Amino acid sequence: MSSRFVLHLSAFSTAFVFHCTPSSAETLAEELWKEDSTQQGCGGSYVLVLEDKEETQDESVATTTLLADRVSLDLDGTGRVVGNVLIQRDGNTLEAPAVDLDTEEGVFQTPQGAKIVSQDIAVRVGVSDVGVNSESVKIVDAEFVMLNEGYRGRANSLSSTAQTVELQDTFVTQCPPNINSWYLTANQLRFDREENLAIARGVRLNLGRIPIFYVPYARFPTVQQRTSGLLLPQFESSSLLGFEVGLPVYFNLAPNYDFTLTPKLSSKRNHSMEFEFRHRNSGSNSKLVAIVLQSDRRYQDYVNRLLRIPSTSISAPSERWLLNVKQDLWWSEWETDVDYSLVSDTDFYRDFGESVEDFNHVGLARVLRISRIGSNIGLGISAERYDPFRSWGTHVSKLPQITLNGNNSFGPLKVSLKFDWARMESQGIELLQEFDRRHGEILISLPLSKTWGYSTWKVLRTFTQFHTSERILDDRATTTYLLDSGLWLQRLHNQSNTISHTLEPRLVIASRANVPQIGYPDWDIGPPSASIRTLVEPFRRAGIDRIGELEAMSLSVVARFMDQASSRQKARVTAVVSMPSEGLGIEFDSKFIDELSAGGFHLIRPDRWTDEASGATIRYERDRVDLVAQIRQHQPDDLLQTFVSAKLSLNETWTLYGRWNYDWTFDRHVESFAGFEYSGCCVAFRFLWRKSLRYGFADWEDLRSRTGLHFELSLKGLTSFGDNIASMLERGAR
Repeated sequence: MSSRFVLHLSAFSTAFVFHCTPSSAETLAEELWKEDSTQQGCGGSYVLVLEDKEETQDESVATTTLLADRVSLDLDGTGRVVGNVLIQRDGNTLEAPAVDLDTEEGVFQTPQGAKIVSQDIAVRVGVSDVGVNSESVKIVDAEFVMLNEGYRGRANSLSSTAQTVELQDTFVTQCPPNINSWYLTANQLRFDREENLAIARGVRLNLGRIPIFYVPYARFPTVQQRTSGLLLPQFESSSLLGFEVGLPVYFNLAPNYDFTLTPKLSSKRNHSMEFEFRHRNSGSNSKLVAIVLQSDRRYQDYVNRLLRIPSTSISAPSERWLLNVKQDLWWSEWETDVDYSLVSDTDFYRDFGESVEDFNHVGLARVLRISRIGSNIGLGISAERYDPFRSWGTHVSKLPQITLNGNNSFGPLKVSLKFDWARMESQGIELLQEFDRRHGEILISLPLSKTWGYSTWKVLRTFTQFHTSERILDDRATTTYLLDSGLWLQRLHNQSNTISHTLEPRLVIASRANVPQIGYPDWDIGPPSASIRTLVEPFRRAGIDRIGELEAMSLSVVARFMDQASSRQKARVTAVVSMPSEGLGIEFDSKFIDELSAGGFHLIRPDRWTDEASGATIRYERDRVDLVAQIRQHQPDDLLQTFVSAKLSLNETWTLYGRWNYDWTFDRHVESFAGFEYSGCCVAFRFLWRKSLRYGFADWEDLRSRTGLHFELSLKGLTSFGDNIASMLERGAR
C-alpha cells in the first residue's frame, strides 16, 4: 500500500527528473541507450521516460512530493521512508529503496543507493547525502550519463556545493555503452560553476586499454567559451622537415581577441616559433601570423650550392621568417580589405607552406582596398605592390589607384560610366619607372528581349592617358561596337514528351579600330583563359593597358537535352566558330545516368597565346564511390597534365581515398596522395601519404618534390591529434 505525503521544504539545489525500474544487471547507460538500427550499432541516443508531474494546490509555491510504501516521521523532524521511494519537485524525481529524512536540518540520505536524473544528466549512486538548506551533495560510487552531450562515466565519490563540483577517480567517455574505444581517467576533477572552468589532475587518455597521453594538470572551460592553457600537440612527418611536433599555448586575452604561441621541434630543420593573434568586433576582423626560425643551416647550404659558394665561407646562417597581416573592416556602406606579407627569402612558402597555393607563390602581393558600393555609384581606392621572387629586389606597385563608376537607365537605354586613376611604379634591377594613368569609359547599351530571343546593341568609348616624369605619351581613344543576339528554340524530343530539346544559336559581332600603343606600359594586362567563352565572346579583354584591334564575328550554337519531369539537364553541346581568326571550339557535358557524367572541350585559337587546348573529365558517383578523372593539354606552351581522384567507402568503417595530379611535361607530381580512414563509433583515424611539387624560383633550378606522411586521430566529443587531413582532402577536391 502506498501513502502520499506533501512536504514543504526550502529550495532544492539539485534538479532531478526520472523514474524507471531497470534490471540491476544493466548499467545506467545501457538502460537509457536506444540504438539506431540504421547505423549498425554505433548510432543511438540516451532516452528518458518522464514521469508525469504531480499537481499541487498552489503552483506558485515550490513543493516536494514524496511517494513511498511506508513512511515514519518523528516530531523532531527526522524520519525514514521505505519501499519504492519517489521524491518529486518541480517535475524532477529521485528514486531509491529507502530515504532517511531530517526536515529540520534540510538533509536526506539514501544509504541503499538511488537514481537521480535531471533533464541534463542521469546519475545512479551507491550512497548519497543531500543537504537542501546548504545546497550540498555528497555521493559515493556514482555512475552518470550526460543526456544532451552523450558523455557517460563514473566516479568513486562526488561532492557538490553551490559553487563547485568535485569528483574523485573519474572515468569519462562519449562512446556508446559497452564500447570504450577512448576514455579519460582523472584522479581529481573539479568544476567551478562561477568561473565555468574545470581543473583536472592526473589525467590519462586511453585508446582501448592502451594509454597514449598523460598530463598531471589540465584546465579547460565547461561551457562554449575559450580559456588560456595548453592545446593538444600537432604532429607531421615529411621528407623536408623530418618529424615535427608543435606544442601550442593559447592565451585568451579578452572575449574578442586572443593569441596563440606554437613552438615547433623538427628533426631535420632548426626549431621554429609560430605566433597568431586574432581580433574581432562588430566592425572588423583581423589576424596576424608570424613564423620565425632563428637559423636554418640546411637552407643556407642549399643556397650556397646554387650560388656555388663554399659552405665554410658563411659562418652564421641568417634567420628565416614570415609576417602576414589580414584585416576586413566594414562600416555602413564602406568596406576595407588588407592583406600584407613579408618573408625573409623566396623559398619560405615552398618550404613551410601547407597547400598547393602556398607552393605556387612566385612573388608577394600586398593589397589595401577601400570601397563603397551604393545603388548606382561605386567608389574604390586601393594600394597594391608585387615583388616577384625570380627578380628579388624588384617590384611593381600602384600607390594608389582610385576607381569611380556609376550607371543609370533612360527608358530602355542603359548608360554606364567608369573613371580610373593610378600612380604606377616599376623598380627594376637598375631602372625605376613611374607612370600616371588616367582611364575613362562610357558604355551605352540597348538590350531587347522577347520570349523567343534577345538582342543587345553596345557602344563602348574609352579614353586613356599615360604620363611619365620625362614625357607625355600620346593619348589613346578607342571605340568598340558590339552586337550580341540569340534565339531560344525548343521542341519535344520524343513521343512520350519526357525529353525536351533546345537550340540556342548566338551571333556576336565586335569591331574596334587599331590604335598605336608604342611605349605604353603593360601593367594591367594578361592572356585570356583557355576556355570556350573567349571564342563565344571575342570582345572580352584582360586588362586596360593594351586594347588591341578587334574585327571578329562568332557564331555559336548551344544544344540542350532536358528531362521534363525533373527539369534537369541531361546533356549540353556547344559549338562555335570565330572569324576571321578561324578559331574553332566545341564543348560538351552529359549526365548519362544519375551516377555517371562526362565532359570535354577542344579549342583552336591561332590568334592567341594558346594555339590549341583540349580537356576531358569523367565522374562517377554513388553512395560509397566517387571517381573523377581529367586530362588537359595546351599548345604551344607544352602543357600536359592528368588528374585522377578516388574515394571508396568499403563499409561503414573503412574508407580509401587518393589523388594523382601529374605533369607529364616535367615528369613530376603536382600533388598526389593516398590514404585511408577508419571511422568507428567514437574514434576516427586518418593516414595520408602526400607528394607535392616544390617550384624552383631560380631559372637554373630544377623542380623538386616534397613528400610527407600525415596522421590524424579524432576522438568524438573530445579533440583531434595531428594534421588536419580533412582540410587537405577538401583542397584536393577543389
